[in-house]
Amino acid sequence: MKNYTTKKHLTIIFITVMLDMVGIGILIPIIPYLFDVNSIYNILPNYVDKNNSYFLQGITLAIFPFFQFIMAPILGEISDHYGRKKILMFCVAGTLFGYILTAYSIFTHNFLFFIIGRIIDGISGGNISIAMASIADVSEDKDKARNFGLIGAAFGVGFVIGPALGGVIASNFNAYAPFLFASLLSFVNIFAINYFIRETRSKNMDPNFKLHPSQAIKNVISGFKMKELRNIFTVQMLYTSAFAFYTAFAGVYMKERFGFGLDYIGYYFALIGIFIGITQALIVPKVFNKKYSDKEILTTALSIFSVIILIYIFSHNLYLNLLLVPVFTICIGLTNTAIGAITSKKANKDTQGRTIGISSGIQALSGTAPQFLAGALAAYFTYYTPFIATFVLVLFAVYFTVREK
Repeated sequence: MKNYTTKKHLTIIFITVMLDMVGIGILIPIIPYLFDVNSIYNILPNYVDKNNSYFLQGITLAIFPFFQFIMAPILGEISDHYGRKKILMFCVAGTLFGYILTAYSIFTHNFLFFIIGRIIDGISGGNISIAMASIADVSEDKDKARNFGLIGAAFGVGFVIGPALGGVIASNFNAYAPFLFASLLSFVNIFAINYFIRETRSKNMDPNFKLHPSQAIKNVISGFKMKELRNIFTVQMLYTSAFAFYTAFAGVYMKERFGFGLDYIGYYFALIGIFIGITQALIVPKVFNKKYSDKEILTTALSIFSVIILIYIFSHNLYLNLLLVPVFTICIGLTNTAIGAITSKKANKDTQGRTIGISSGIQALSGTAPQFLAGALAAYFTYYTPFIATFVLVLFAVYFTVREK
């Protein structure tokens, strides 16, 4: 009975994260056109030119991870104290409102409302870390890598459906229509959490429990003071920063280098999502076993990742780009799973929520500056310059992975 309950819980968490990722994935193919001064979907003021549009795109993309950084550790600790379920519902409700405001901003071509929508979505962006904490609550150490793989699989499935839906819906209706659809998915997500997710953390009535506005910074600093976790947090910071540089302008890269429209950008990221899902469902369970250590898997995946990014920088061959997608996504899936598994195994069982909150905070912080800098690099150099930063940071991540004990 216990195994059945655990499997059911993991299934609902998978569906919850998948629906959330569909909403996030919808944004991917649309962003390059919202910040294209020659597009009918442009939301920028009339006086903004192309170079400055890249800069503003970087600033806008940095808003979500910045506020996620502030809130994720706080939400992780709150979920340790009050339980996972209510906080998870709160996060998804915030996401719903953020999508509605984003749709309105695109409909009215109002850049300010778009910014506010991103802020609200970022504030409620701790839901993934809470879902991971909930999985950690019901998982034995030996099962954590496999169970955390479900999060990666949900990311993959969400990225299959989300970008494709975003591109197709926007192409056939309007750029704001996908966000209305995403808000509907968020509503379904709230319903699923309320009726199908069980609480995995009993309420802690500690009278000394307090939160402070600077909790995120304090938690991240304390995270890097943890001797056992310091190195893997450094690897996570470098890899997440590298990946943020890539994702910030991947859509622009496909648009400028290969002339992709809204629909084809969506299909491209859907292809990436398909292989991420395949990686998590079929490859992760086979690779993460006694034959290979988490460190060995992480080192290999990051090394191959760096080579692929280098090819992307210099190649103008679309078919080569598409052929590398399966290998690229395998590296992403293995890297995310390995980092999550190593972090969770080294964390204290009683503070899984806090540790994963710290991890999510580091991830969000690591995505803030790169998003901003990616826009600056693209504005002052060229659209693929952020990929160079990705390559350099991944090399540093490999170095620190080798040092992992």
